[in-house]
Amino acid sequence: MISKETRSKDDCNSYHQSGRIKRSFRANVLSNTDIPDVNTVTLVTHLTSDRYDRLINIKSTWNGPISATVYVKRREDIHHLANTFCFFYVYDNWNFFYLHLVDERGIFYPVNYLRNTAITQAPTDFLFITDVDFVTMPHTYEILHTYVGSGIPKKNEVAAE
Repeated sequence: MISKETRSKDDCNSYHQSGRIKRSFRANVLSNTDIPDVNTVTLVTHLTSDRYDRLINIKSTWNGPISATVYVKRREDIHHLANTFCFFYVYDNWNFFYLHLVDERGIFYPVNYLRNTAITQAPTDFLFITDVDFVTMPHTYEILHTYVGSGIPKKNEVAAE
């Protein structure tokens, strides 16, 4: 029988080691070359491959760019995801959709790595970072785009007062 103390140490060691895992990702797997207006907002999110339907829900109300990182659990999911999103990209005119894939490694879901991948691959300076289960109200993108277009300073233009 393993003591609670030993189990806790093993869990902590697994957690700390997971931060050192070398992860690989494929950026912009749809090879989207569309460049949005720099004064716009990109919705940023991350998810597992079995929750891709959530992106379809998000896209139903968000009319702007999306940068999404998918944590791929199985290699065969890559082909399915690529086909599914290629269909939407081509036939439903999903312009400004940037899909990134990260292979599953380790036992923990790497929230920071997935979020940061989607952030660094986003095509704009202004980001709306959200959970994949959050569906925006209609016209949220348009409201934010108008606000950003009104001349608020970008993150590198903000001066300390």
